Amino acid sequence: MASTHSRNKESQKRGTATEHAEMSANVVFINIDWKSSRMNNGLSRNMKLLAKTIAGVVRHMNPTMICMCEVGETKHPLSEEQMQQVVAQVISAWTDAATEHIQLRSMFTAGAPYVTIYIDGPIRCSDHQILCKLYHAGGERRTAQTFVCWFPSGESIDVVNVHAPSGYRPLKDPQRKTLLTNLLQSSSQTRPDASIGNAHFLIGGDMNTTPLRMSQLLQMCRDDGSLRTPARTHQRDSAKHGDLCIVGGVQASTLTTTASNHDRRHEPYGVCFSFMPQTSATEQ
Repeated sequence: MASTHSRNKESQKRGTATEHAEMSANVVFINIDWKSSRMNNGLSRNMKLLAKTIAGVVRHMNPTMICMCEVGETKHPLSEEQMQQVVAQVISAWTDAATEHIQLRSMFTAGAPYVTIYIDGPIRCSDHQILCKLYHAGGERRTAQTFVCWFPSGESIDVVNVHAPSGYRPLKDPQRKTLLTNLLQSSSQTRPDASIGNAHFLIGGDMNTTPLRMSQLLQMCRDDGSLRTPARTHQRDSAKHGDLCIVGGVQASTLTTTASNHDRRHEPYGVCFSFMPQTSATEQ
């Protein structure tokens, strides 16, 4: 079951803007490599490492939302209590590093290796769920986290946070294609009559492939009809393997900044959505 938390920090409220001014939201993805062993061996040290990583993301990337994957493993998932501990540490580190008054909320399901935390106000999120059986992996569970993100402009997008693979067996190209196809063919929660690939979407996490190969897979999905929304990949010029996301149907720019991660194989990355606040009929 999804869980929600909030914590405040005294300062000026984030997300406010002058009337009619453009606003933005930074969505950051990060593989935190949080195996269950981190909860059993050297927990205090590991929590300090996690806090340092999150503080760096907050200071250098100004996130509105942080989507974390590999929060536990498919064969060795974290318990509800352990997930709560990770969430509490992230919220504490974020609020301590922030310079503004914020209210943070979290979304996760015990047993699934995903946690998303966001600032409630600049955006709002709903309809959290875990997608299962995304492709065959020798009996291992292959999942993804999905939810709807709403912007003040009234726009909404399907957000997917996926660790590919979230297991021990190496992912092969046919499985990557099946994973991407199944994600795009999953029912959109922003448009009940359409699939994600026919709506506005953001898919990120640890994609475990190169930008070139992802572009080829996207073209295959266009050819078979599972992707109809205009889409492009986003990754930093010096991105590490798998650190890329896909944006469909919504204007976004690649975040050029990053931060240090306690998992040296991955770096935080993401995109910035820009939008104009809605005006009332009287103002117009």
